[in-house]
This record gives sequence, C-alpha cells and structure tokens, in this order.
Amino acid sequence: MRRGGSALWYVVAVVLAIASVVAAIALAVLTLVGETGNKDRYGRVPIPASQVVALDSGEVALNYEERTDVDDGEGLSVPTDLRVTVTVQGDERPLDLEDSSLEESYNYNDRAGHSYARVDIPEEGRYRVRTAGATNRNRPSIAFGSPPHYGRGLLLALAVFIGGILAAVTIVVATLARSRRRRRAPAGAGGASGPAPPEPPSNPFGGP
Repeated sequence: MRRGGSALWYVVAVVLAIASVVAAIALAVLTLVGETGNKDRYGRVPIPASQVVALDSGEVALNYEERTDVDDGEGLSVPTDLRVTVTVQGDERPLDLEDSSLEESYNYNDRAGHSYARVDIPEEGRYRVRTAGATNRNRPSIAFGSPPHYGRGLLLALAVFIGGILAAVTIVVATLARSRRRRRAPAGAGGASGPAPPEPPSNPFGGP
C-alpha cells in the first residue's frame, strides 16, 4: 500500500505539471487573440477617405492595414506617403499623432496590419478622420483600436506555469523524502536492542 500511495502522488505531480503547461499556453493564446481582436475596436477608415469615428477618451491606437491572402503580416510595411489627421468634429485643429510605442505586425480576418501611431483623445465623442496616400496598395485602411495590453495576460500565464511546476516539484520531493524515511525505519528497528533477558534467581545460600 505504501508503494501504491507513493506512485499515486507521482501521478498527481505529473498531471499537475501537464495541466499547468496547458493552462499557461491557453491563457497566452487567449491574450494574443483577444488583443488582436481589439485592433479595430472603433472601426476602420479607408484610404483615401474622410470619415467620422466615435472614440472613447484616452489613448487610441492607429494601425495600418491591407487586405491580404497571406497568413503572415510580418512583411507589411507602412507606406511612406501615408497621411492621417484626427480632429474634433467641427474643429479643424488636428490632434497630435505620436509614434506607436510598440512595433507590431499581425494578421486577422484576411487583413494584415502593422502598428502606425497613437493619439490621446481628450474626451469621448465623434472625431473627423482624414486619410491619404498608400498609393497602389491593396484596399488600405486605418484601424482604430485599443492599445495592446499583453503584460497582464502573459504574466498570469507565466504565474500559472511556474506555480504548477513548483507544486509538482514539491510533491515529488516530499514523496521521495517520505519513501526514504520508510525505508530506513525497518533497518533501524532490526539493529536496535530488544528487552533485556530476565536475570537468573539469586541463590539464597550465597552460592553461584
């Protein structure tokens, strides 16, 4: 029964380690897919065009996109003649576009994309977006989305992986230590002295 119990704990450790790896991979994939799906949260504006887009306050990411039949957007480059302006509707003063803080390429729903710029939206509302350039490109557009937040999801996946592996290692070490103690116990018991034999009765007459 003791050997069976130890084997069971080894099985538990292996299952726990495998489960942590699978869970970590699943969390990482869900994080990447979820962030990719946010690239066009506020919609797309074709190039060239002038269109009104409803935006939330805060940082908004601008991504350059093209239609593609290739599953890899790594080779996509932002056109050098691309021009984008974002203004409050009714106000011709453009908001400042800053370089994207993250160089990122992606492929999503038959469109390849590349990070282009970011803009701080002062308040929720409708904004006029004007685009131009991207000559001789395949149905180019600017997608407005949320800035990527990979950190929290990937950190959670890493924590799940490390936690599962540490728990599995702890179980294996504890099981090995318990097995060693059990193997030592019979040897110690056999070498120990038993109860002392009874002394012979003394001779009342003083003889041996």
